[in-house]
Amino acid sequence: MTLIILGIDALHHQLIKKCKDEMPTLYTHLQKDTQGILRTTIPYFTGPTWTSFQTGKKIGNHGIANFFKYDDKLQIDVVSSKDIKEKTFYELADSQGKKCFIMNLPFSYPAKIDGDIVFSWLHLYKNIEDLFHPTSLQETYPSLQKYVCRADRSRSVIRYLNSALDVAKSQNNVVKDVLKRKEHDVYFFLLNAADMVQHKAFDDLMHDKNNKKTKISRKILQELDSVVEWIDKNKDDNTTVLIASDHGFQVYDGKFFCNSWLKKNGYLTTSIKEGEGTSLQDVIIRGQKKKKRNIDISKFIIFVKKRPKLFRSLEPFYDFCIKILPFNVVKQPKINFDKTQAFCRSLFEGTILLNKNLSDTEKEKLKKELIEKLNEIKDIEAHDCEEFFKGKYSKKLGDIIVTSTKYEIDTTIGDTEFMHIKREMHSLDGIFMAYGKDIKKEYTTQGANIVDVAPTILHKLGVPIPKDMDGKVLQNIFVDSSELQKKEIVFETENNTEKEKDLLKSSIKNLRL
Repeated sequence: MTLIILGIDALHHQLIKKCKDEMPTLYTHLQKDTQGILRTTIPYFTGPTWTSFQTGKKIGNHGIANFFKYDDKLQIDVVSSKDIKEKTFYELADSQGKKCFIMNLPFSYPAKIDGDIVFSWLHLYKNIEDLFHPTSLQETYPSLQKYVCRADRSRSVIRYLNSALDVAKSQNNVVKDVLKRKEHDVYFFLLNAADMVQHKAFDDLMHDKNNKKTKISRKILQELDSVVEWIDKNKDDNTTVLIASDHGFQVYDGKFFCNSWLKKNGYLTTSIKEGEGTSLQDVIIRGQKKKKRNIDISKFIIFVKKRPKLFRSLEPFYDFCIKILPFNVVKQPKINFDKTQAFCRSLFEGTILLNKNLSDTEKEKLKKELIEKLNEIKDIEAHDCEEFFKGKYSKKLGDIIVTSTKYEIDTTIGDTEFMHIKREMHSLDGIFMAYGKDIKKEYTTQGANIVDVAPTILHKLGVPIPKDMDGKVLQNIFVDSSELQKKEIVFETENNTEKEKDLLKSSIKNLRL
């Protein structure tokens, strides 16, 4: 029995139906096999979505709401596997003797299993061999010697999309190379080119436009579909294929500048004096060569974001400029934290943090006040993080989360609260698909959530499921007469997280002493 899991970043029903000529294999599975909407996390960015996918837990119970983590001084670093304290589906499968191959799964570095891993595009590597565990994978699978996992964002949109096509082709070659050897029980491959396509051409594709962007985008979608077709032709009867995305896509009406709103309403104060205040670090400088000095372009950024047409024309050149300039770019005015009550630190969280020097009483009063005022703004919603992210990690996830189905939440500190401009960005509903001998035909799942995928994988593999997983087994996807549909769901007798295991080891050590 073999299980192949394809994570197709940003895949959703609308894209498959609109581009069915480019994705005939996926469209056929949509019509003839198990499929349905897969509700994802809020926020719906790579960090929390794929962490919920691999752990079967909500954000509040795994604690990852971003690509990045911050220390008390707002210094930034990339999240790694060390920050995920909960067991992942592949760790649990590995512990039961299932041989796993994992490709491009976010936060899989450093390796948590002895088995075969190709680290994700988020891993900041210097040499290509640093992407593989063990490094000898390159010798076993020749396609890894020219592996490409990132598209070049530092050139034009067309160059970027051509680069995304290279990524799709490279990843497809690895999938074929690995599956041909038939050496593993569980395969996970994350193919991320569909996300790249939609960030640049989603609206054009949905409106059937025929231009350079859509022509390349359709080639990319054809490439993604072709690897599914290849899998279908080469798999045996005992292979099950699961396909899942981390989110969907939509067109937003523009941006809501959360920090600008906080500043305008007197909750955030910027610094005017030279040498005073703290900058919110720009994530783009991670992994770049060390540069001699910083240059503040915050006034220029504010000027541009007041003018949607100017913003749209300049945005494609931002990454290119960042790459070639001999200094670090500071995009935001410095914040005077002595006079600031609340601020939003990251675009990817949409989260407001309250000044840590406030008393508990002051924080509760301010939190209530901010939530009430933000909820008065049309199409903007604000929630108490502790309630929104209920779970053991909720207190570390911020104080207020701001969400919207019409606007991106942006952290720019300026004097404009909204920018009305079409934005192609992630949305809440992705896709789940499944097919194989024990999977129902022409079945639509109801109420499936991204946290349900991990327990469903474990049930399929016959691996006990941790009792504290938030997700449920999608047992109704299995044929009624099949063993998988009839058999009882098996849970772990004990579920020890890494923290709990450390405490157990410590207790045993103390007893021995």
